[in-house]
Amino acid sequence: MWGIVVMIAVACAPSGTKDPPVDEPERSGDTGEPPPEGCAPDPGQALLDVAMRPGPRTNQLEVTLELARPSPTALLCTASDDPLERHLVESEAIETSHTLRIDGLLPQTTYTCAVAPTCPVLVGPPTTLSFETGGWPGAIPRASVEVDPKLGFTGAWTLMNKPILNGETWLVVYDDAGIPRWWHEVAPNLFDVEVLYHPEDHSVVWGGGFSPEGRARVVHLWDGETYSADLPGWESTEYHHDAKRLADGRILTLEVQPNLFGVSYWDGFRIVLHDPDTQRIEFSTDSQRYVNEGLLRVAGGWLDADPYHANWLDWRQTPRGPELYVSLCFEHQLIAIDGDNGDVLWQLGAGRGWTVLDEAGDPLPESALPQCQHGVEVDGDRFLLYDNGQDRGYSQAVEWEIDGIDHTAQRSWAWSEPGWSEAFLGDVDYLKGGRVLITEARFGSLFGQSEIVEVDRDTGRVASRMSFSANEGAYRAERYGGCEMFRSARHCPELAQRIVELEPALRGG
Repeated sequence: MWGIVVMIAVACAPSGTKDPPVDEPERSGDTGEPPPEGCAPDPGQALLDVAMRPGPRTNQLEVTLELARPSPTALLCTASDDPLERHLVESEAIETSHTLRIDGLLPQTTYTCAVAPTCPVLVGPPTTLSFETGGWPGAIPRASVEVDPKLGFTGAWTLMNKPILNGETWLVVYDDAGIPRWWHEVAPNLFDVEVLYHPEDHSVVWGGGFSPEGRARVVHLWDGETYSADLPGWESTEYHHDAKRLADGRILTLEVQPNLFGVSYWDGFRIVLHDPDTQRIEFSTDSQRYVNEGLLRVAGGWLDADPYHANWLDWRQTPRGPELYVSLCFEHQLIAIDGDNGDVLWQLGAGRGWTVLDEAGDPLPESALPQCQHGVEVDGDRFLLYDNGQDRGYSQAVEWEIDGIDHTAQRSWAWSEPGWSEAFLGDVDYLKGGRVLITEARFGSLFGQSEIVEVDRDTGRVASRMSFSANEGAYRAERYGGCEMFRSARHCPELAQRIVELEPALRGG
């Protein structure tokens, strides 16, 4: 339900003004620099016209304005019942026409906003706007959150895919209170997908789900889908659990691909790296090659139709050159591939001649190696894995330091908790401050509730726990800092300081 605009305006706009440019205010104002000197109140400065409209989601706001004189502008919105719930966006363009956008606002909340030029500033008070945000889609659940007050909650925004048991599938961003702040519906029944946020263009990149609809997509948090990897043959391709955009803009995808050996036929995998601007495939490799080379086993038959189950991949530049890492869940293997020629560099798994050590350097049995893994994180030669423990009877988060030349794997950290055993789902991520985020995913219903658990590595204590009811599924989740996604001063101290700096302009001279 949207309120009425209350504004102060002068009737006439100056002649010769050009069409308002569409700024990206979510990304502007990040420098935190104060306005230039000489930005005293100017009697000739005025807001000639101000208007607002809702964004694509009910908790997004767009404000357009015309000024008498060119100036940067700012828009500050404060929840009427919570002065700490403040959102600030700026347009740094020295223009007379501006468009300002705020997203990630609290749903079902009344906000009062001030909009004003910042240099020169107004002599009188700024224009004020009042509106009420709407709710989130009814199928998306709210999460419950428990936080250890001594350890606190790391970050602010939790991004995850949220499959609903009625078939709907959503990408959702939750805040630290478990409230949805952003949502995007994808094709139905795409359960096992990866989704990652990219602050450089305020977008998420996602893909997977064992469907052509799960080809890699880029979704801007305001504008919606801006790219779909419609490579030749996508209509008949099943895309596996993962898709990633690299730092250079190229997109990495994982596909299901048939494998043949003699009369045997089964599902393998194909990996493709392509340039979204040119649609050119720059690297590809597949499991058929490694079967032919004797590195992956021959399979077949309905009981062995998906023997590898590739469920995660990543591409990293290393001192040795580009390397590709792939998780083969059903083979209990993590493999490394040369990013130049596609050669397999190593295969971490039982029965492959690895020396396995514990944290103190003492020998471990090969049964300590991962038994299906999900959501791996790579930091140099350290690999943080969600180890499903399919033959162990419990799941764990575990970090391994891997020397692929000497075939040595040393465990450097491990954590588990009672009752945690999930054979097929999950995710794990590094967080700042020595924390680890673990998505203890469940199918829902009889399998128990999904939880996103933040663990302090030094103490092993749970710092925060985000929980969903037993009939709500989950697969993977990511956690982002308060300054990374939305312009919320509650979650970003730098933004709160910027509001203090802009106070003269937002108050008026």
